[in-house]
Amino acid sequence: MNTKRLPKSIKPPKTTGHKDNLVEQFFSPTSPKSRMREEADVPQKIKDPAQTKNMSHTEESTSVPNALLSTLASKQDIADIIRSCIREEIAEIKQDLHAVGNRVEALEEFTDNLQEEINTVQEATNHHTAMFEELYDKIEDLENRSRRKNLIIRGIPESVLPKDLPLYLPALFAHLRNTTPTTDIPWVLAHRALRPKPPDTAPPRDIIMKFKEFREKEEILNLSRRNQPVKFRGVVLQFFQDLSQRTLQKRRELAPLTSLLRQKKILYRWGFPFHLYVLHGNRKLSCKSMADTEELCSALDIEPPRGFDTEDSQEPPKKKPARVAPKQWHKVAPKSRSMTPYRDSHSSPKDTD
Repeated sequence: MNTKRLPKSIKPPKTTGHKDNLVEQFFSPTSPKSRMREEADVPQKIKDPAQTKNMSHTEESTSVPNALLSTLASKQDIADIIRSCIREEIAEIKQDLHAVGNRVEALEEFTDNLQEEINTVQEATNHHTAMFEELYDKIEDLENRSRRKNLIIRGIPESVLPKDLPLYLPALFAHLRNTTPTTDIPWVLAHRALRPKPPDTAPPRDIIMKFKEFREKEEILNLSRRNQPVKFRGVVLQFFQDLSQRTLQKRRELAPLTSLLRQKKILYRWGFPFHLYVLHGNRKLSCKSMADTEELCSALDIEPPRGFDTEDSQEPPKKKPARVAPKQWHKVAPKSRSMTPYRDSHSSPKDTD
């Protein structure tokens, strides 16, 4: 086996043993354990440039949110802000409620005063309505009294001219009395109804007469009622009392009742001022308007006529009782001293102070 020999000038190191070598290696700076301790104590050096750039960017991005978070309010600060906002809103709502309460109280007083005025006006209206009814009745009675001597004859042909009436009417009255005609004229005036002449196919106009004496008019009217139907010169004639339009309207309204009384053979007659008098046994009943019909039928123990409607009455409206307004408002809490009381523009300062 060939071995190289070293020069003499280079001498091999002396070896003192295996243990000495291990100790030297442990304490040497380049030992593995010492390197591990240095890596643990000193941060590892990064030799890659890209890795170094990414590391610096991450550190900057984490530092910015930390700075923003340090400027934000805490939970306690946010809770205090919310509480203060709620208190302000509640204070405004309380002020609005106080103002509304003041306005409601003023409206209650104004409504009460207005209702009192309405009741006063209603009472005055009822009083005036009653006065008007009384005046209507008096005027109607005066008009009927002024026509007490008037008589209406229906059915005289239009061929009988006004100039022929002085001869035609005495002959008619003599026919009713069964006497001979006379030249005496017991009336003041006689004329046709004041309207245009109707065609030949229409009924003729009525003849209106005014007698000199009420007794003579009543005599002719009673004779015509006893001798119905009255036929003179081939024509059927009818005789009526001259009445005001209001009285005629009332009689037309009570026509169903009078027709029922005739069917039941109950005696009745018309009175002035306007009344319908009914004789039943030993009692004398009266009916003035359509509102009294049910009471009259109940007293006579008969059923009211069918189709009898009181809505078509031409009478003045009946008086209405004064209304009392129910309390629709409720008093609110007392007024706050810090609030300005509500003042209505239509009320006086004394009413609102």
